[in-house]
Amino acid sequence: WAKRIPVVNIETFIRFVKPAKTTRILQYFSKITALQWEEQKKFLKGIVVGPFIPKPEVKSWDGEYILVTGGTYGHKLLFDTLAESNLQNVVLQTGKMNPAPYAQRHPEWKVITVTENFHKLIAGASLVVTHFGYTVLETIAYRKHALLVPPYSEWTRTASSKDAECFARKFNYVLVTEINLENLLNGIREAAKRKVPTLPNGA
Repeated sequence: WAKRIPVVNIETFIRFVKPAKTTRILQYFSKITALQWEEQKKFLKGIVVGPFIPKPEVKSWDGEYILVTGGTYGHKLLFDTLAESNLQNVVLQTGKMNPAPYAQRHPEWKVITVTENFHKLIAGASLVVTHFGYTVLETIAYRKHALLVPPYSEWTRTASSKDAECFARKFNYVLVTEINLENLLNGIREAAKRKVPTLPNGA
């Protein structure tokens, strides 16, 4: 900006109630502030372009497994609760968490920490269980059902519960806010029935 190079400011896709601090500050220095939802016009001056959905890298298919992920840092409460279930067809990506306890308890699961081919795991999943981070955009790109389980008790600087509710409605995904085994299993069954919407791509 100081060198007169145009700045494009992009609000994140998970904000519906109030803006991210960085986006709010940068709007005064930006040539364009790109908004992903109409709701973001309530708190930012910008242009609504639509959600930034990534382009699929491989063809979607049904590998008949549930992909469970908590992102880079994992989601301990989600993982621990699902580990109490009798689910068989699970691929669990633990991120920076130790995968050993889950692999030992469920030797029939495929348990990994990270992979450069994560998009292929999403492409082959029947359903994705995750928080509402970037993974859900990849999930919608491959047109997969999803159960959203935000880790509010573990993450204190993420978007709010109201943001999560708005986000889940946009994508017609099931949202679980109280994490227990009954809610997760019911959520998985319900999520598998939902129709995945087709949204305009702002990318």
